[in-house]
Amino acid sequence: MKKEMIDKFAMFITTAFAFAAGMAWNEAIKRLLEMLGLTQYGPFVYAVILTLVAVLVTIWVGKVAEKAVAINVTEELKNAIKAEKLKQELRKVTEKGMMPLPKKK
Repeated sequence: MKKEMIDKFAMFITTAFAFAAGMAWNEAIKRLLEMLGLTQYGPFVYAVILTLVAVLVTIWVGKVAEKAVAINVTEELKNAIKAEKLKQELRKVTEKGMMPLPKKK
């Protein structure tokens, strides 16, 4: 129960900071549009620009996440291969009588 509460608090705090960052970016983008003189088109330009940025960022984050998963899977496969090789070497050593076989439970 305690771990669940800590996980929820961490999620809420992270979400709150993400919301605050989003609000800050909202203001920054509005000011940028004002500086560029694009405010005459109203919220439409803002919505289009924000949508394009969101799509590009989402695609980029997805690619980064895929690479991270691929790296993790690759490391897990390497570890599994190493473990299998060690098991094979141990079998060879025990078959040659150099080491007693462990008793099965």
